[in-house]
Amino acid sequence: VTHPDLTRLSREEVERELRDSSAEIESRTGSPAMHFCYPYGRWSPAVRAVVCRHYRAACTTSARTITATADRFALPRVDVHYVRQPARFRSLFSRRFAVYLGTRRLIRRLRGAPEGS
Repeated sequence: VTHPDLTRLSREEVERELRDSSAEIESRTGSPAMHFCYPYGRWSPAVRAVVCRHYRAACTTSARTITATADRFALPRVDVHYVRQPARFRSLFSRRFAVYLGTRRLIRRLRGAPEGS
């Protein structure tokens, strides 16, 4: 509802954020909200446990491509700004793109950003 960093909230506050945001989405779209994106990509095992009860899957902001063994409640994602250029989009599942994403993660780490941001 308010897009907070859920890792800084109590369990009750996380429950309220998820319940109320889901209800708002459903009231506006007429469809159930089945998937979740952690605000700022930040999550913890405790937050994940609450999300599991409300949704079918959830995304982080970890700059990776998905694998068959990925945790469906901590799915990585590739932000669209990484693939705006047609050539980069065409290379999405190539070794070259994996190297590109690895470089982006390294830059994030060097800047002190947490993995999920």
